[in-house]
Amino acid sequence: MDPLQVVLQFLKEEGYHESFNTLLKEAEVAYTGENLRPHIIRQNLGEMNMSDQTDALRRILSGKKLTDTSDEHKTAFNGSPVSMITYGNHVITAFTDGSLRKFDTSSNEVASVNPKLSTVLCFEESWTNKDYLYFGAMSGTVGILNANDMTIVNSVDLPQGSIIAVTLLDNYLFVASRSQFVSVLNASDLSHVTTFNYNNPITAMCRINNGVIYSVQNDSMFHFRSIENINEDLLFHMSPNAFEVGALDIRDLKQCPVDETIFVALTDRCKAYLYRLAPGGKSLEVLKVITHFVSDGLTQPQLLWKFAPTILSTSDDQTVVAVNVETDSLAFQLRGWNKATRCIAIVDDVLFVGAFDKSITTYKLSIA
Repeated sequence: MDPLQVVLQFLKEEGYHESFNTLLKEAEVAYTGENLRPHIIRQNLGEMNMSDQTDALRRILSGKKLTDTSDEHKTAFNGSPVSMITYGNHVITAFTDGSLRKFDTSSNEVASVNPKLSTVLCFEESWTNKDYLYFGAMSGTVGILNANDMTIVNSVDLPQGSIIAVTLLDNYLFVASRSQFVSVLNASDLSHVTTFNYNNPITAMCRINNGVIYSVQNDSMFHFRSIENINEDLLFHMSPNAFEVGALDIRDLKQCPVDETIFVALTDRCKAYLYRLAPGGKSLEVLKVITHFVSDGLTQPQLLWKFAPTILSTSDDQTVVAVNVETDSLAFQLRGWNKATRCIAIVDDVLFVGAFDKSITTYKLSIA
């Protein structure tokens, strides 16, 4: 029995058509269509929770994906854009000059304020008020922005240090800081609930399933806290089942848009890993390894995972890459900046890219 034919049949039957065609071409063989029985396929590929993990990957790969860009338009500013978030059919962007600006899909600036804050590094949508956005700033300030009229509704000052992520979970706002702590605030009024201290800076955080997961610098474990018990710090090894990730730091984390148990972790080794919280919530599984990212520089790259089959990332090498999850191949790569790209957002079929050369560039996306 030819193992290659086993793999080809598995890919064909599970609907991984691009992977099937790629393997067929690279192996330079003909598919014989032996019609192997399912139990034979499992014996040759390993059990690996075949139906369970396959279903999870199928959910990711079955949606629309990004294929190309066109109609490039670049605009210069007095400061560099640092963070972005969508608000309806607009994009809210924070700049290094302290300003917060609102853009429409034609990249027209429709509103601008300077609330006298330090640079805002991250945003999070509110679940209870469609006009509210939570934000975290370089100085340690956490606040609520009314994106409709661009006013600050409320803010609190945490210990000095960059807030790298704010994540809403039920009625709590989790705040991750480079000053070696994760604080939990009441989402309604930003009052303090509790703080968890660590020996190193927090590097990334995102929501997953019924909790938040985050990484600590020089730590080989992910930290997970569920809404059922936020005080319990569950530790998940980054290299489960002897799968060697080999990363020193996690640069960014993003939850899958179609499966809340899956997230992607961008490492400092120019690779990203798709993890899944296994059934029962007691361990992590690595579903896939994705390359083509440039994440070993000094600038903190940002991932964007809005269309499940395609992951985008900014980078230190003055590019933006879009990677096909299924085939681990480039969907497209964007160039044209003089400094590192920093932040990205998508509204409808328009891609916004902010770079440290004090520019925002928009592109028309081709979506298949």
